[in-house]
Amino acid sequence: NVYYGFKTDAKYAETHFNIDVEYYDTFEHAKAGGTEGIDPLGKFVRVHYLSNCHNNATAVDWRFRPMWWFGVPAGLKDPQDIQFKRIEKLTKNGEEQVKPAGSSQYITTDANGYGVVSDKHFNSPKEWTNISNYYFSDENILASKGWKQLMGLGTKDNKGYDNAGNTAQQWEEYQKQTQGLKGIFVDWESAGQRWYDMTYVSEMEDNAWKERDTNPLRFAAGVYRFAGNWHYAVGQKHNTPKIADYLKLAYPEVTKVKKTNALSEAEQKAIKEKIEKANENTKYFKELVADNGVVVNKDGSATITFKDKTTRTIPASLLVAQDESDSDRYKPVMPDRIPVVKPDSLSDDDKKAVIDAFKKANPDSSEFSKHLAKDNAIAFDKDGKNLVVTYEDGSKATIPASELVFQGPKISDWAPYVVPDPIEVGNLSSLTTEEQKQVTDAFDKANADLDVYNAAKKDGKTPVSFDKDFKNAIITWADGSTTEIPSWQFLKQKAAEENPTPKPPAPTPAAEKEFIVEAPATQTRVKFDPFNMKEADLTTNSQALDANKKALMKVKGKDSKDNSDVTITDVSYSVKDGKGYITFKADGYKDATYPMSVFFKQTANTQTSQTPSTETKTYNDPDNQKITFKYNVTKTETEGDTPTVQEAVKALK
Repeated sequence: NVYYGFKTDAKYAETHFNIDVEYYDTFEHAKAGGTEGIDPLGKFVRVHYLSNCHNNATAVDWRFRPMWWFGVPAGLKDPQDIQFKRIEKLTKNGEEQVKPAGSSQYITTDANGYGVVSDKHFNSPKEWTNISNYYFSDENILASKGWKQLMGLGTKDNKGYDNAGNTAQQWEEYQKQTQGLKGIFVDWESAGQRWYDMTYVSEMEDNAWKERDTNPLRFAAGVYRFAGNWHYAVGQKHNTPKIADYLKLAYPEVTKVKKTNALSEAEQKAIKEKIEKANENTKYFKELVADNGVVVNKDGSATITFKDKTTRTIPASLLVAQDESDSDRYKPVMPDRIPVVKPDSLSDDDKKAVIDAFKKANPDSSEFSKHLAKDNAIAFDKDGKNLVVTYEDGSKATIPASELVFQGPKISDWAPYVVPDPIEVGNLSSLTTEEQKQVTDAFDKANADLDVYNAAKKDGKTPVSFDKDFKNAIITWADGSTTEIPSWQFLKQKAAEENPTPKPPAPTPAAEKEFIVEAPATQTRVKFDPFNMKEADLTTNSQALDANKKALMKVKGKDSKDNSDVTITDVSYSVKDGKGYITFKADGYKDATYPMSVFFKQTANTQTSQTPSTETKTYNDPDNQKITFKYNVTKTETEGDTPTVQEAVKALK
């Protein structure tokens, strides 16, 4: 996925947008969803968008009527069976009954206080038309003025990016690859704390279905708000599954030939006809095999070429035989191919999985297995490129690994990563050892919160390396797959030394510098409600507020730009619109104001003081009745249902 944010970083898009695509054999199965009818080579597609939805099913509160949009990629026919749900924050607490605005029915909210307030069905995009919904399509949507306005791209009013997260370059790369969108659904909602669940079903165009190598599906979704000119989007290039990986071939009976390594034209033609005959009822064979795609080679093998230019090779050992050796008489049952990370370089675990699958398809009771050699009958050759079957009579059958494995999903296909800010170096094509470590340390720090990145570290060492001439940084993931990152994204040429001594840079005006204050791990308990305050509360509770000033001045302040430490010099309190606020001051910085509720929490009014009581208890050893002793227990009052660490320590004294 490519995540994008205009004038901001892409973290919101990464955590609040999700695109899922599933392929089915029939329209009805795609419409129903679920697992029935799932077919990687199916023509029918079910697309599922989630927008403004965090992984815990909560939403960000958007103001000023944002536009939520959902793309239909080129290569799909017009969408059908469109479902659109709006799930809104309705209650402060979860699992409560509430009547949504405009509804006559009560609903029960979920554990987070959210409920479905709108669930609409549209048969086609033509029905997606009202005051806040519209659908537009154009052969060149990505080049259109309306699309650029949604994305914040290329207009005279949007002249640049702040490069946070390098998201501008990320979206440029997506645009460079994309063939465009067929259409865009737009939902212009009112403000609110909501998330959106949209699905539609469509059928792939023939060229996208058959020639999938040159016609991948590309999905996109996002949000645009006029106020503040906020743009977020996620783009996904979806390469449909390769035909060769999923089309299951049927093998004809073995053909006897004069020379297994030098077939005549007549023998080649006869075997080709047998292959086509054996697969006349094979699903998708006629539709997805290329014209003249079945070729029998002189060495007895056959190459099947599909319309997406992927190929399968049937080994000669499964098609031809010269005499009546065991390898000719007893052919194995070919297991389903298994996915691996590197089909051209199988790991020991891959080889074991292949052999296990082969043995499972050919149990000991089969005629094939009864005629195998006693020792090392099924094993890979020394290069790991072929599975060699050795029979009881010494004859062998060689099966290419490509007939037993296919390219499976890799961590590099989906793993997110963060590119650090550019680092100045003396020579872009020849980094010193110190500069290399500076870059790898920056990558490690930028990705410290990503579990998939940390899992890639072996013995605690960085997973980042460099290629020749330092053109790319390479992240090697836990499964051995790699991601290359062009060096222009994280390196820049160090400026030449100025002579004479360069002038110091002009100081940044104090009014332009800002800082942030980190929220405390626990909130301080107070006797007033920070969410419901009056000016008089500042005077009534001045003693408690003043006592907390020193503690508040010790909280961590960070420069908003370079994350350096900022010393807080003073704290003040205020009330606005019924809510309490705390203003932090630091020399040379703008004041930073935060809701008082971030740092203070009202003490529960229902608690009553209890007088500690002491009880005497007796302990008898169950294994030895002679061992007995008495001890006193004094109950300790706690503020909440669960004791804090300090309360637990007090109870032990």
